[in-house]
Order: sequence, then C-alpha cells, then structure tokens
Amino acid sequence: MLDKNLLNLLEKDKKKLFIITLLQLTNLALSLVIYASIVYSLYSIIDLKRYNISVLLLIILCCVLLKVSLEAIIGSLQSKIGAKVQTDLRVKLFSKILAKKGDFKKYNQQALSQLGLEGIEQLSLYYTVYVPQFFYSMISPILLFILFCFIAYPAAIVFLFCVPLIPVSIIAVSKYAKKIFAIYWDKYLSMGGDFLDNIRGMRELKIFLSDLRQQEKMDDNAEEFRKITMKVLVMQLWSTSIMDFVCFGGAAIGMVAAIISLQHGIVASPYLALFIIIVGAEFFLPMRALGSAFHISMNGATAGKKILDILNEEQEVNDKKTISNIDEIRIENANIAYDDEIILKDVNLKINENGLYSIVGRSGSGKSTIIKVLSRDLPLKSGIFTTNGIENNLIDDESYYKRSAFVSYQSHLFAKTVYENFLIVNPYATKEEMLKALQKVNLGDFSLDYQLLENANNISGGQKQRFILAFYLTLDKDLYVFDEVTSNIDSDSEEIIMNIIYELSKNKKVLMISHRLKNVIPSKVIYFINNGLIESVDTHDNLVLNNPNYKAIFDVQNELEGVILCKDSN
Repeated sequence: MLDKNLLNLLEKDKKKLFIITLLQLTNLALSLVIYASIVYSLYSIIDLKRYNISVLLLIILCCVLLKVSLEAIIGSLQSKIGAKVQTDLRVKLFSKILAKKGDFKKYNQQALSQLGLEGIEQLSLYYTVYVPQFFYSMISPILLFILFCFIAYPAAIVFLFCVPLIPVSIIAVSKYAKKIFAIYWDKYLSMGGDFLDNIRGMRELKIFLSDLRQQEKMDDNAEEFRKITMKVLVMQLWSTSIMDFVCFGGAAIGMVAAIISLQHGIVASPYLALFIIIVGAEFFLPMRALGSAFHISMNGATAGKKILDILNEEQEVNDKKTISNIDEIRIENANIAYDDEIILKDVNLKINENGLYSIVGRSGSGKSTIIKVLSRDLPLKSGIFTTNGIENNLIDDESYYKRSAFVSYQSHLFAKTVYENFLIVNPYATKEEMLKALQKVNLGDFSLDYQLLENANNISGGQKQRFILAFYLTLDKDLYVFDEVTSNIDSDSEEIIMNIIYELSKNKKVLMISHRLKNVIPSKVIYFINNGLIESVDTHDNLVLNNPNYKAIFDVQNELEGVILCKDSN
C-alpha cells in the first residue's frame, strides 16, 4: 500500500516521517495513561474509599497538556515537511521541464501547471498524512494486543482479529479506486488543457465559426468530468461506510468479549474490564484514520506517478541543427489546418532578402495563421517549411528564436517599471540602448523608472504599441514579424510605428500583417489572401492594376479615410 518509488522522491525527508510516527505512538501511550488513571480513580473512590486523588488528577492534567503539545508539534512538523516537499518537488519538476530533458509533448502546458501545483499539493498530503498514519496504524494494534494479553487474552484476540478487516476493506476497493483516480486525473488535466487552448484560440474559433462546436465539446468534457467526480465520491462514501461498520462493530464485539471474560473469571477485576472497554476503540481508531487518509493518498499517489513519469523521462537527445542566422524562410505547397479543418491551401511564401514583406486580406482570411506557422506554434497539415534550406522541425528551437522576433498587437506589458519590461524582452539591453529606443518611438518623455500598470492600463493604446516596439528595437534579429501592430491606435502613433518599420526593413527581413493597405504600399512583396488561398503575390502597384479584389479593398479604405478626413476638417 506504499509506493517505494514515491518514497524515494523524499530522499532525506523520509526520516522526518518516522519522527511523526514516533510522536503518534507517544500520544497513544499518554492516552493509555489517562485511561488507566481514570479507571484507577474510580477504583480508589468506590472500593478503597480514598477520596484524595489529587495525584491522579495531576497526572491526567499533565498527560492532557502533553497530548495537546504533541498534537501541535505533529501538526507543525506536517506543515513544515509538506511545505519543503512541495518546494523541492516543484524545483525538480520545473527544472526538468525548463531544461527540456525529456519529451513532454504528451503533456500540454495546462496539464504541467496542474501537476506542478495541485498535483504536488495532493502528493504532499500523501507524504505527511498517509505515510505516518500507515506505520502508526500497523504498530499500535500490535502494542495494544500485547498489553491486552496480560489483562484479557480472549478480548485481545477478538480485537486483533477484527482490526485487519479495515485494511482488507481498503485493499478490496483499492484496485477500483486506482482506476477511478487515474481516469479522474486524466479527465481533469485534459479538460484544463482544452479550456486553456480554447481561451487562447478564441479569436480564431470566432473567425472560423468553430466556437459553438468547441463549446459543445467543452460541455461534453465537463459532463464526463462531473460523472467521474461523482464516482469518486460514491466510492469514498461506500468505503467510509464499510470501515465505520467494521470499526464500531469490532469495538462492540471486543467489549462483549471483555464482559464475558469477566463473568468467567478470566479478567480479575471489573475495573480491568472497564479499562478494556474504554481502550478498545484505540484498536480501531488508527486504522479508521488510515482509511480516511487512503482516499487522500490515492489522489496524491496518482498525481505522484504522473510526476514521476515526467522526472524519469530520459533526456532528449538534441540532434537538431543550430543556425547562426536566418538567410531564407520558405513555405512550399503547404496546407494549414485547425482541428483537421483546412484554413489555407497551397501556401507558398519566400523571404530571402532584406526588405518589407506584407500579408494582407480581409478580416478572417487567415493572415495571422501564417504567423503561427512561422512562430512554430502551428504545424503544417502538409507541405514544406524550411529555414536556410533546412526543414524547420530539424532546427533547434532556441537558435531559431534567437534570430527572429514576433511582435503582436496582443503583446502583454507587465505591472513593472519600463526598465524591467525592457529586461523581460532583452535581458542584455543597456540603459543607453533603452533610452535610444524610447527616443526613436517618440517616448523620450518617459523615464526608465516609470511604473506601468498591468497590461499598461495607465497609458494609451498607441503609447503601449510604441513601448512594445521600443523593447524589440534593442534586439538584433535577422527576421522581424509584426502582426497587426497598428491595430486600434491613433494616427500619430501609427505613423511613428510605420516609419520605424520602414527604416528597419532597409537592413532586416521584415514581415508585416496589416489590415490597412496604405501601410503596405512600400512593400517589396505583398501576399494577398482571398478565399483560403494566396491569390496574388506582387507589388502594390501591380496588384492595384491586376487584381480587382485587392483594388476593391484598397479603394474602399481610401474612400473611408477620405470621409473621416472631411469630418475631421469640419
């Protein structure tokens, strides 16, 4: 009923669990002294007619105070051990994950977070509650049996015979419980991961009208999780009922055996029989507590085995190639899909020279989907994606991201100073570089000590986007990808940002997604997406002449801007 592999995770902390067991046994001894003192007090008053029992009362009082102190010490030890175990295991787990020493593709980010937080909390309860209670419940009945044999051996035999019925009932449900808890954790982790993915991809789900389908899927997952949770509760209730029946039934039988032993002269005194009746419950209470802790242990042990699987993952052999620069990005004959639904067909894209490249199209056409492929967040359904002629999945992630930057209008700013936000993007940036970048984006009035609120709620949207751009200007990348960075900002900020992007494209490869065709006019190449296809690849002037769909969008935008300008002038 104990997992050696899980115990081995504790290393030196295992000894502390045995200290808790020894303190519990000491507590039992104090309880026996209290019961014996109470019985002897009755004997002194009734038979010996001694009414001065102050010494016995003092002994009882001291034992009660010692028991209270021991309970507090045990609770404190459990808290300290639990906190240390949680810290140590989280350091081990997340160090393993961050070092990428294993294949964790079968675990999504949310599952790893749930195991690292709630899973380790449940596992710490297994260590601090179940393991000490297991040893205590094994030792205490044996000690009580030896004591009772000197008083009334028939009652001792009855008690010892009934006590194992509790662990037998635990074992009877353990196999079923293991399966239930394994399914429970799988459902729990899966549902959490799906929920996170749906929240992150809400925009895409709305764009491609898949939100209702995903909602139905989430409803089904939630219903399955509810059912398995109900099964866990039913199993726990049945198990508790069986243990209570055995516990109280065994105690009652033991009491009857003590009375019968008194009638037959096996027990020398009615006071000894009373002592057996009072103490008889102590035979069963440790096992009863073990039964209650069993359900905690099963939950923690199930999570612990999943954590062990991660910790025991063999280090991934990194035979991927590293790149020192990005000379060429190429996507050929690619189909891109979400959940097996093809979004873009026959995609061909090439970036092999410094300059501005743009992807445009109507809202929901799939522009940002291509960015997800380039950022390696979305694999191709079919086709080829290469960097410098090497298939992208054969290139080391770190070296790829070291030479590329992905900037989105959804980029997040933290509730820290401007200086600290700079360091999050580029830990090696100097203060001089930071101040220079702020000047470029016309934010020189802000000091590096300026405190930003969460997601920059104390500045305008345009200032926020310029701050984000400034952070990335301190980086030296080969490829810069901008995803709608001028979305929902004022015209002044838009002009500043676009001028910087144009300047950057003179010496770097820059790929930009923009809803405003006016911003992409200087592009070396424009990829125009329409109806799930890259309909045209050309310069702005040629697209206006040769592609009526592109020209229609451009004309409508020009007309709208003209109307807005007229209103502003009035």
